[in-house]
Amino acid sequence: MKDPNDLRRLQSKILTTIALGQTGQVSAPRAALLMEAAAQIVTASVDELVLSRNHVGVLLSRFEDAMRQWRYDGDDLDNPVRWPITSEREVQNIIWIMLRPVFDDLVDEETLRKRGHSTYRADFGIPSLGLLIEVKYARKAADFKTFEKEIYEDYVAYLTGNGPYRKMTVFIYDESVSVQEHGTTRRALLDLPNITDVIIVCRPSHVPAPARTPRRRTRRTNP
Repeated sequence: MKDPNDLRRLQSKILTTIALGQTGQVSAPRAALLMEAAAQIVTASVDELVLSRNHVGVLLSRFEDAMRQWRYDGDDLDNPVRWPITSEREVQNIIWIMLRPVFDDLVDEETLRKRGHSTYRADFGIPSLGLLIEVKYARKAADFKTFEKEIYEDYVAYLTGNGPYRKMTVFIYDESVSVQEHGTTRRALLDLPNITDVIIVCRPSHVPAPARTPRRRTRRTNP
C-alpha cells in the first residue's frame, strides 16, 4: 500500500472494528491475526509519539530552514525590524525557542557536579533523555579546531557522575561560513561514543556578520 493515507485508514478501521466488537464470528486463526495486527499498529503509534534523542537532532538540523523567518529588514522599510546574532547567547535563545515547546524538562544552563577544582555548566540539559546540549559560536575557521579541543576536555567531566546525563549533542553556529571545516570537526566529534549528533549551521545570508572592532596594535619602543 503506497498511499500513507490509505494505510492510516486501514489501521483505523482495524482498531475501530476490534474496539467496538464488530468482528462478528471469526475463526481462531483470523482472530489471532486481527489481534496481532492491532498490537503492531498500537506499538508503532506509541513509538512515533515517544520522544527520543534523535528528535533533538532532527529539530536542530532544521535551524537553517527556520531562519528564513528571522527578521533583518532592509532600509526600504520605514521602521525596519532587525534581530542581530552576535554571540553564543543569542543562538542559545533561538535553540530554547525551538526545543522548549517539544521538551517540557529542557533546562537552561544546567549546572553539573564539580570535578576537582573545576565547576562545569552545560548550555542545555534534557533529563528525560539523559542528554546534554553544548552550543558553540564560530567567528572564524580556526575556531573549529579550538572547539574540538574544548569539547574533548569537557566531554568526560560532563558525562561522568552527573545524574541522568550520559549523552551529548553538539550544535555549532558558523558566522564565518567556513563550510570547509564542518566535515572534519563533525567526524572528529562523532568518534566520541557518547556524542549522539553534531549539527553545524551557517549564518543566513540576510543576516550580516557583526562588525568587529579591530585590535589596536601597540607600538613597540626601544629600551
